[in-house]
Parts: sequence; structure tokens; C-alpha cells
Amino acid sequence: MFLRKEDLGNKIYDYQIEQITEGDNNIVLQAMSAAEQEVKSYLQPNNKKEYLDGRLRYDIDAVFSATGNERNAIILNHTITIAKWYIVELSNADILYERARDRYDRAVSWLTKLAKGTVNLSDLPTIDDNPNNDNSQTEDYDLEIKNGDFVVENSDSQHVELLMLTNQGDWKFSPLTGCNLQKAHNGQISRMLKRHIEIQLEADGFELENFKISNKGLQVKGKYKK
Repeated sequence: MFLRKEDLGNKIYDYQIEQITEGDNNIVLQAMSAAEQEVKSYLQPNNKKEYLDGRLRYDIDAVFSATGNERNAIILNHTITIAKWYIVELSNADILYERARDRYDRAVSWLTKLAKGTVNLSDLPTIDDNPNNDNSQTEDYDLEIKNGDFVVENSDSQHVELLMLTNQGDWKFSPLTGCNLQKAHNGQISRMLKRHIEIQLEADGFELENFKISNKGLQVKGKYKK
């Protein structure tokens, strides 16, 4: 676990924990686990388009597998604050409750800014979405934006994939373009359809080196003419 019970001493006294939980260590462990999951949820990217705006994508596993002094101090501090809140919310002490709630709200506010990219932690491990700088594309074929600008990279695989997925008539400016894969019967591609696909690739400027049909699907190897 990212948090250790002794970490809580930075935010709440041991005797307070004992009084609130009535000595039930399982409550403490559950609060620590819930706090860790909540902080992770702010750092975890999703598939929404706004997450392609250039904000850093943090390596969750690397962040929370760190131990001891290797843990990021800010993330650790906010995780402790949230764990404290989960414990204190069981308490009837108004002063302690309000103080914990206020600090919890501030921690959540900061984590929300981190998730949105308003603030960044340069020393947190990040994920390189495109380490080879090749064939970058979004899952929905939309324009990719990073650091506030359009990404201009190799998109050959996307061109081929779009050509395969579309039918003749889908492209209004080029109605004869499209591989018509829907004509494959029960996953079987006839010789005529295979030849049609080859012609479509060649017409698109793709120099076809190898084209195979297997149980894994279509395997296309080649490159676009420069």
C-alpha cells in the first residue's frame, strides 16, 4: 500500500484515531485504501478528447508503487489528508470535523487542477503515448492536439485503416474510394474483393509489398509513395 499507518501521524494524533475508530485497525486500513483509490482517480486518464490537449499523463503504477522517501511528497501529503477525512467523518467532534473537511476540500481542488493540467508535477513518472513518434492517431480518427497545437506525425496506418473500413460512396469528394469490406461473407474475402482492395490501396498511392488474409484478419505491409 502507498500509505503506511504511521504516515497519518502527520495529520492526526494516534489517540484521536484510536478514539474515533474505537481501536478498529480495519477502519484505518480501509480509509487509507479509499484515499489511495480516490487520488488515483484524479490522475487516471480516460478516453475523452480533452485528455489529448497536451496535459501530462501520469504513470499511476509507478507513482503508487514508490515506497518510503521515494514517494512524491505532494501526492503523499494529499493522500494522507484524504485518508484523515475518511477517518474523521466518523467523529462527532465539530471542530475536528470542520478542519478535516476544509483540508479535504483543498486537497480535492488541487488534485482536480492536476488532473486538468492546470498544475503539473514535473517529478512524477509520466506515460509516453507515442514513444516511437510513429503512427500516432486517436481512436476516433479525430485530430490529435498536444500542447495546444495539432500533432503532425506519420499517419499511414490510419489512412490504410480508414480505406479498409469505408465503402464506395462514403467519401463524397471521391465516391469510388472504399474497400467495401462489408461484401465479405462470413469473414471470407473472395478473390474479386481481394483484388478490389489491392486496387484501392494502389489508387491511394500505397505501394503494397504484401497482403495476407488470415484468421487474425488482414495483414497489410507497404508504404505510401513519397
